[in-house]
Amino acid sequence: MNWSGETEKKVIGRARAGDLHAFGMLYDNYSKNVYSRCLRLTKDPDTAEDLRQDVFIQAWKKISDFRGDSRFGTWLHRVTTNIVFMHFRKKNRHPEESPISRRLNDQWSIEELISSGPPQLDNRLLLTQAVSALRPGYREVLMLHDVDGYKHDEIARILGIPPGTSKSNLYRAHRQIRSRLNRSSQPQMAWSR
Repeated sequence: MNWSGETEKKVIGRARAGDLHAFGMLYDNYSKNVYSRCLRLTKDPDTAEDLRQDVFIQAWKKISDFRGDSRFGTWLHRVTTNIVFMHFRKKNRHPEESPISRRLNDQWSIEELISSGPPQLDNRLLLTQAVSALRPGYREVLMLHDVDGYKHDEIARILGIPPGTSKSNLYRAHRQIRSRLNRSSQPQMAWSR
């Protein structure tokens, strides 16, 4: 990106001070990446465009919170992820319409995600429900690691957590999904007196 002789750090500093032109420079530099991330998660160009605008509105409101501990792109990626997840929570979609379900249909099988799961479980709806039932922190790490292919160090930077927490959240997410799938595969017992 041509920063007109300025470093990105200076442009960010100007944007934090309220300089709309400087923020526009950041928009020009990161807009395509944000759109691509939104499109990858939603699979809908119109929704991705709307979410891109929401991301930059939120980034403008919150840019004073950016301390520079990580790269601006990493911070913006986190803002993007949060905006997309909030979008789907607000929509209150059915599991088969959720981005998680679409990602499962595109990339995952239960055997790939939970290698020790029972082979008779190939119902993606059960897996979608299990993933949807996870705590948000577990779900975010699961999506970033298993769907988007990020490594734990990258996830730590994106979410602002230690790498060990990322590993722990992924382990717990897998364990909870496995447990839920195992419970779903158990025959339902009718108790009689």
